Amino acid sequence: DLLGGFIKKEQLLEIYSFDQERYDGLSDNVSVDISKVKKININTAALDEMKKHPYIKYNLANLIVNYRKQHGNFKSAEEIKKLDLVNDELFSKLAPYLTIE
Repeated sequence: DLLGGFIKKEQLLEIYSFDQERYDGLSDNVSVDISKVKKININTAALDEMKKHPYIKYNLANLIVNYRKQHGNFKSAEEIKKLDLVNDELFSKLAPYLTIE
């Protein structure tokens, strides 16, 4: 629930005590529907809402809110790559969960 849904079935491996053996036994029977993923609007979401997401720690949520206050709304989700805490790997995990609308 905190994640907002899965965008790929491999994310099951991020679940505590969900190992590769269990994944291998289930993966053929699992599908994901990315249209049902809950997105976070980085232009309107409060700090408390953002920091609940497993991929967004408090420091990043705070940085997003402060950047937004100083520079105005993000024009695209990709703009969070400008933030020091966001590298390409983190952005690729986060991008499907972000929106500006």
